[in-house]
Amino acid sequence: MANLYKYGFAELHVAFATEDGYETPISLPNGLSLTLDPEGSSQAVYGDDSKIAEINTNNGYTGSVNADVFPDDFLCEAQGWYKDSKGKYVEVADGKPRHFAMAYRIQGDEKNRRTWCYDCMLDRPSKTANGVQDNVEPDTDTLNLTVVPKYFPDIDKKVVSSWCYEGDQEYADFYKTVVLPAAETPTTPTE
Repeated sequence: MANLYKYGFAELHVAFATEDGYETPISLPNGLSLTLDPEGSSQAVYGDDSKIAEINTNNGYTGSVNADVFPDDFLCEAQGWYKDSKGKYVEVADGKPRHFAMAYRIQGDEKNRRTWCYDCMLDRPSKTANGVQDNVEPDTDTLNLTVVPKYFPDIDKKVVSSWCYEGDQEYADFYKTVVLPAAETPTTPTE
């Protein structure tokens, strides 16, 4: 049975891109939320005084990911910053951000869904801090995120993301390595 509703956001993982694939995924604890807004356009095509087609472009997503605190080592790796010989983290003005794949889980009423987004980059994080008043309200970290299509030559397609559900073939080992898209399943014509 298919999910009737979904909720929750957990199991955030990233795997930094290399020249020939991805590094081993790492877990980023305490993810709170993810927002991804579609990037692209839709254009109507007209002929004979009526709409005859719709052309759509999928340029991925822009959005944000929120957590209690993102680890400093992850931010340094993602932004091209470093930890110096005296143990300080150093924000480099001309740091070279790294591309990475991002995985996460969304819960459903019937089956949980795990997703990989294949080409992600982060903007520099905003920094906020609030004084303590009558109630302690923890501050959280929000990172602006861009997800763009990535070309996979073995299937000759640009892919933004892929996902599977609990019980599917790749679900159990989903975070051990980046689960790459495979070729389409051939369809059998109906008679």
